[in-house]
Amino acid sequence: MKFKLSHITTFTILLCCTIVVGAAEQQAAASITRPDNIIRFAAGEYPIVQNTTFNDAVVFEPGAHLNIQAGAVVKFEKGFTAGEWCIFGGKGTIANVKKLIPEWFGATGDGIADDTEALQRTFNSCKEPGFGPGGNYILLTRTYLVGSLNINTSGLTINAENAWLIAKASGQYPHLLRFTKSFCKITGNLTIDGNYNLGYDCIINVNSRHFISNNVVIWRASLPWLFGNRQWATSGIPGDAEKGDSEIEIIGGATAHCLRGAEAVGANTIALFSSALIYSYPWTLPKGDPRKAAWEAADSTLVRCIGGLVYFTGGGLANFSNKVPLIEVQPIRCTKPQYYSTYGGVYISNAHIESGNFLATANPNKIHTQDSKGVKTVQRMASLNMQSCGGYVTGNNIPINTDPLFTGRLIVKNCNFYGINRTANLAKIGNPAASIDIDDISFNDDHPKGAKAVIIEGAVKE
Repeated sequence: MKFKLSHITTFTILLCCTIVVGAAEQQAAASITRPDNIIRFAAGEYPIVQNTTFNDAVVFEPGAHLNIQAGAVVKFEKGFTAGEWCIFGGKGTIANVKKLIPEWFGATGDGIADDTEALQRTFNSCKEPGFGPGGNYILLTRTYLVGSLNINTSGLTINAENAWLIAKASGQYPHLLRFTKSFCKITGNLTIDGNYNLGYDCIINVNSRHFISNNVVIWRASLPWLFGNRQWATSGIPGDAEKGDSEIEIIGGATAHCLRGAEAVGANTIALFSSALIYSYPWTLPKGDPRKAAWEAADSTLVRCIGGLVYFTGGGLANFSNKVPLIEVQPIRCTKPQYYSTYGGVYISNAHIESGNFLATANPNKIHTQDSKGVKTVQRMASLNMQSCGGYVTGNNIPINTDPLFTGRLIVKNCNFYGINRTANLAKIGNPAASIDIDDISFNDDHPKGAKAVIIEGAVKE
């Protein structure tokens, strides 16, 4: 299949599906069937009021438009050909179509008109699992203003050719994009503008497994990436904490002028960032903008991990601040056998770092590290493992701080960090049961050396 990208691009889509055609639709189709067994729709509106299957190839000429009434489904047995204009209206749906563009459903792509409904109808038309040759495929080529979109099909590829998604400037939304089925991916080059709207809980929520993102740039957003489901950490329902979304890979791309970068929730949530630039930089709204104070006062922790695991390989992480943690890990309370209640973990290798506050552990619900039976124990896994990294340490704060209930491991080795006139200790540990492996020669400054580099406070009092 060849896609010629121009305003008069035509798309020929091969489908296979058979359903009963209503009598009215049979008659309408017969009236426009040519001797070459191609159904040609001339300019005009064609109402479809019941389930319809076109058994011959279909051609939509400029201005042709099917008004599919609510509850009706249209299937194309041998595919259709159309340009980049609206050919599907109404509240009905099409099915088994594996290659689509949102312009067929009425998207204008000018970044001004609201294209939420058109894009949602496009996603909803990919209902069947997208496995096998081709898979489900949606092509984005323009700039689309949207509110909140849900993707509930597996095997979907969103290919963006320098396309943009623009978030609404106001209003409350749980997400801009949410993936709930496995084996979805974003390819090409997609930019998402969060529009400085604090009303979005996140921009992309990956609440599924086997997800891949390539070259997605998210800017002016409060939280670009959310992996898993926050309710798993707070519901108190046995088994929720052990849920998770894994096999998630974010390749390339960036977060720019954002408050935060990523959050992972769930004991089985695992995400890998490869060669991505994840930056928190909230100071970009101009003076006089009425949103400036609220934006800069909002949470700007770059990476938060609640029970899950997040890996960074290559790329960079920065919040350019010593006041807010670059990374925060929190424990999640597990109840299933063989699951321990432990803090999450963030593992970084070969990345550039710019921050004065590398890690803080937080435990707002006072969850002890414990086995599945509730017996307190020492956490053996590392909650921070930073190796072969480099960069600049901002200010003169202690860059690693843990709470009194944290008993896990911290590893910083073979790094090359520098700071100007830095004399602060490297870490302050709230519980002597924690295991610390910090290679203090990785910090090229005037911090206290040897055993004095780390401050270890007393054990937690019951």
